Amino acid sequence: MIDSLAAAIDLCREYPQICKNMKHLPAFIIMALFGCSFATYAQTTITIADFPVVGNLVVHAIDNTATINPGNPGQNQVWDFSALTAASYDSTLYLPPQAGIPAIGQYPEATMIAKHLNVIAPGDYDYDFMKPTAPGVLAVGVESLSTIWGSFNMALHVKYMPPSYILPLPFSYGSSSSQQFVVEYVYATHNGSQTLDSVKTVSHVTMQMLADASGNVITPDATFAAIRVKETLQSVDSTFSLSNNTWVYSSDTTGNWTQYRWYTNDYGEIAYLYSDTRGENEISFFKSETIVGTFSNTIKPVISVYPNPASRYLSISSRKNILHSEIFDLTGRAVLQAGAQTTLDIEALQPGTYVIKVWVTGGVNCLTFVKD
Repeated sequence: MIDSLAAAIDLCREYPQICKNMKHLPAFIIMALFGCSFATYAQTTITIADFPVVGNLVVHAIDNTATINPGNPGQNQVWDFSALTAASYDSTLYLPPQAGIPAIGQYPEATMIAKHLNVIAPGDYDYDFMKPTAPGVLAVGVESLSTIWGSFNMALHVKYMPPSYILPLPFSYGSSSSQQFVVEYVYATHNGSQTLDSVKTVSHVTMQMLADASGNVITPDATFAAIRVKETLQSVDSTFSLSNNTWVYSSDTTGNWTQYRWYTNDYGEIAYLYSDTRGENEISFFKSETIVGTFSNTIKPVISVYPNPASRYLSISSRKNILHSEIFDLTGRAVLQAGAQTTLDIEALQPGTYVIKVWVTGGVNCLTFVKD
């Protein structure tokens, strides 16, 4: 399955007042703000709030030389990836559907598009089409064009039928899922505007997911509390060649493989390990995430809270519809949950500093306030 969730650019060092699930703070600030130790978290549960949204720019580094052992199942594991080195980077910008994106009309279900920025030549592109929903982010399709040399290029079209979950949600240690879907891959090589060859593969895929381990992931940049999801895939692949504008069946093959992904709160996927049948490993690992403010529905500073400090009631002012809100103390413990109301009764809270996260249409906003 094509990895739809990729990664982005160095985080800004300024403390942002508005953020998606604290995702714009460097890991060391988050650790300081929420207690410097992940031991305070009883369990990592991944929800839709942990995945990128429109406007996020995410960077993952890729190491294709290290020999990686995925480790053992069970709780309290430690995955020490601190010695990984980046051979390349995958920078991904998350966009709303918009005119000018190749073949966008073929993916009407897609509500978010991941644009991979590490293309080789002018005119090349690499887009993942997806649909974020509360039960999980759906992979819808892929459109890619890569220059081979000169005017020779290869185009790739991928469509998931039906759209498949990158990860069903919520997901925590012990969660499991099984899904079946069909993936249609069409490869075409061109010399300028002339099509030289086309091949289509139709893969019938059964995918098992199991969160078989939890613990801490140590990357060269930070330590994260995470769950490991073991993905076991079986596929039957039918290949077709194009002859006189007709797809002609060629052959069937079967494939079986296992891959691992590590997920954490706030940053989503922080590591992805793929091993081929020859035992060669490739691992990507999270580097950073930030926001670019070029889209009308990008997360923006749309809320404020008052009074601050507050004693009994805290009011929320928002230019967008409030979906729900949650208040955390500085250990990361949720101390108050609320619906769409704009006035919260905080009289029972102990005096101190708190973080309020407000889910609004299009994103999550975070602010601090003082209870006196």
